[in-house]
Amino acid sequence: MLRNNLLENKYNFERKMPNKWLISALWIFLCLIFLSLSFGVFMLAVKLDSPERVHLVDYGLLPYIIIFSVVAFIYFGLKIRMTSLFCHNKKHNMTVRVNDEDGFPVLACKEALKTWQIILIHSIPAVLAYFILSIIIMLVAFDVFCVILLFIGAFVVAYDLSLVICVLCMKARYKPEYIALNHHLYDMTLYTKQ
Repeated sequence: MLRNNLLENKYNFERKMPNKWLISALWIFLCLIFLSLSFGVFMLAVKLDSPERVHLVDYGLLPYIIIFSVVAFIYFGLKIRMTSLFCHNKKHNMTVRVNDEDGFPVLACKEALKTWQIILIHSIPAVLAYFILSIIIMLVAFDVFCVILLFIGAFVVAYDLSLVICVLCMKARYKPEYIALNHHLYDMTLYTKQ
């Protein structure tokens, strides 16, 4: 819902800026979880390795660039699609910007959204892209470049899931009806009915 409409409908708002150290600790914790998942995928791929599997190293770096590009396209395409489902004015309310805090590009909706909408926008594309990346890597012979791709995927998934966890904590603690993400997970505005 548009922020002006919320204010006109007598919603109270409160800006919250979660502790940056806690956000960093959560992000690192989630990264470690996904890196351990990557290690599990690595161990499974090594166990399943056979001579008839395609060894991408034989073709240079091009296959890795293609895999990374396809998965990034799927991730950002899903993210744009999910965000456009919930933003009313797609042309003026969706922006892509780079966070000052960590330099990550984020797709932002300038509107206040329900908690479930934020969870869908940020969890489905991240988890699905990481799953697709893991499946693709499982189908080819595993090597060091595949590990690097999984590690990059782990950082992106952990970044989005740390936002989901922060939103869920804000919802549990303050019980807002709408949450506006001003600066990804570093600055939020909570809207509650008077």
